[in-house]
Amino acid sequence: MTFNHHVMTPKKSTPPTQNAVARLVGLSRATVSHILSGREMHRYSEETRRRVLEAAEKLGYRPNRAAQMIRRGKSRLIGVVHFGTSTHQARQMAHYLPQAIQRNDYQPFVVDLSWQGDSYQTALERLIEMRVEGVIIAGLVNSFTEKDLQLLQHCGIPTVLLATSTTLNVPAVFSGTRLAFAQMVTHFFEEGHRNLTLLVNDYQYPSTLNRIAGFRDGLERHCADGLKGEIVTLPADKDPFVAGLPAYHYMKERLAGKAPLPDGILCSNDRWAQGVFTAALEAGLQIPGDLALSGCDNDPFGALAPYHLTTTTANIGDESEKAVEVLMELIAGRPLPQQHHVFEHQLIVRESSRRARSPALAERPPGRAGFSLLELLITLAAVAILVGLLFPAALRTVEAGNQAKCLSHLRQWGVAIAHYAADHNALLPPAQMPIDPANPSSRMVGWDERIAPFVPLDYQQTMKSPDLGPRRRSILVCPAEREVLARGDYTYAQNIDLNYRLLGEKALVRLTGLTNPGSYVILSDSYRSLTLSTATRAKLETSIMPQRRHRGIPNFLYADGHAAPFTEPLVGYNEVTAANRSFYHNLWYARGLPPHLR
Repeated sequence: MTFNHHVMTPKKSTPPTQNAVARLVGLSRATVSHILSGREMHRYSEETRRRVLEAAEKLGYRPNRAAQMIRRGKSRLIGVVHFGTSTHQARQMAHYLPQAIQRNDYQPFVVDLSWQGDSYQTALERLIEMRVEGVIIAGLVNSFTEKDLQLLQHCGIPTVLLATSTTLNVPAVFSGTRLAFAQMVTHFFEEGHRNLTLLVNDYQYPSTLNRIAGFRDGLERHCADGLKGEIVTLPADKDPFVAGLPAYHYMKERLAGKAPLPDGILCSNDRWAQGVFTAALEAGLQIPGDLALSGCDNDPFGALAPYHLTTTTANIGDESEKAVEVLMELIAGRPLPQQHHVFEHQLIVRESSRRARSPALAERPPGRAGFSLLELLITLAAVAILVGLLFPAALRTVEAGNQAKCLSHLRQWGVAIAHYAADHNALLPPAQMPIDPANPSSRMVGWDERIAPFVPLDYQQTMKSPDLGPRRRSILVCPAEREVLARGDYTYAQNIDLNYRLLGEKALVRLTGLTNPGSYVILSDSYRSLTLSTATRAKLETSIMPQRRHRGIPNFLYADGHAAPFTEPLVGYNEVTAANRSFYHNLWYARGLPPHLR
């Protein structure tokens, strides 16, 4: 027996047209065309317009842009060439520029140059094929050449450059940084800084040259009053997703070479300032205090703890509006009163540049001097006597140094936690939370593993290495802790208020939900686990309570990023009573006590 199999082929559907709308409402196509295009509306009643619009909505009618282009001879498209959104300035332009174009009854046709192999020719040919009526080159247009401009001019397409200056004979709207950098130098001078360094990239672009010119303007203004400065040129960022590395490596090399530090460093952008900040923090320097710092472009992270970065900001919204306004004038064939429009950066002063650094660090020790044998013997004898006399004071100094280094470790943890919170909608890293919250039986992940990508060391290798030396010298271990830890342990613990396994959803604490982040404890001197000797474990109230390592005082890291010794009386985990419940409730359990203490 034979069967005939007939496969049903779905009928190809076509988009609804104006004819279909006209048939549905029983009107002429010309009437429907007028109403849908908004032309000659005075000829039709409100009821007729309502019927046509409802029918178009019901059929899902959309205008045919190709047909409109043939009928009008115009596309109503504005081409935009941009460079992705790897910078804050680019993200702002991607937000404001389409809005400004649409307010002028045009639609943006966007070409991302990073998807075109950085080839202007390929990008411009796509815009010409789409018959755009004008082009805006947005962002770093320094590689936009006379040849590229001639290609657009040959096709009769008006062009405007946005966000940087140029030597080409073409209208441009851009940010000016020269005045802002001169104001920045004056601000540093008024804060008491007398020796400044400017870090810029090695691109000879107008934006870089303007920063250098502004820096020199400021130095010239105050040089008679003792202000000195130097300009350091570094290789530009090669990878837009790992910005700031040139400045980070420069700062590391300068600190390793024991060269005198300037009072303040002005960076070409905020990401470079972040690199300098990280290197300084790793070396135990305070910003501000030991070093003043500033950036440029007002990247959002700079407003957060622990940076509080002094910077400058451009008004990208107004620049985008002006660029579209100039392009509309060119499309209309009207002459321009001026070719270039400059919007000056505005100075934003925050804490990173406020105070002059400690006079004790103003000068580093000079190089070694030679000694004769007799001088050496006398010196050694004097040192031996002084050591014997001053040993108790020296011991206290060592303890104070350990405490200071421990505070530096906590601040570096704080930087990593701040990065984690910035990437997770202000959420502090919870402890003992399943890697998949929807699956409670999935592997538990600690707070340390969550912030590992933001810790300035090879975290996994250091944690798992059987060699305890690198771990003891890293931020994982307090220098005052003498217990030999097992592999994988470290000497800081998180507030139990953030323990998801114990408190559930109450452990999901957000920085924005804290009324006083300056008093909310995140980390303290403690232990990660109980892999300690019996003698040491017997001294502990519990493994997650603060340990009095520094002359009977523990160090704390708080939610606002600062670290400080805790000098209040401290009781054990199981010593919370009705009398002291209020104080320790606020200190340890800001969002609720564990069940057995409620």
